Amino acid sequence: TLPFRHVDIFDINQTTESSGTNPQWEAFQSKNSPLNHFTIKVHCSTGTYIRTLIHDIGQAAKFGALTASLRRVNIGQYSLSQSISLDQISWENILPIPL
Repeated sequence: TLPFRHVDIFDINQTTESSGTNPQWEAFQSKNSPLNHFTIKVHCSTGTYIRTLIHDIGQAAKFGALTASLRRVNIGQYSLSQSISLDQISWENILPIPL
């Protein structure tokens, strides 16, 4: 059990709704028990556990919920648009001065 902590949820929106269109999600489904999934966008304070938030939403709605995928697009002043792919990582990209 995680310790209680105060967090702020500034905004939360459902951005898509579908069933079985995501290959990763289809792995969680069976023919006898179809499940639905949706995507949400959350603007929250530092220290928010998104997986716990999803679990709590499912408990409150009485249908259960799990996190199939999670993508952070901003943290503080940094955004996903400023990132580079793993194959682009080199010492030249990391260090401010040449070796």
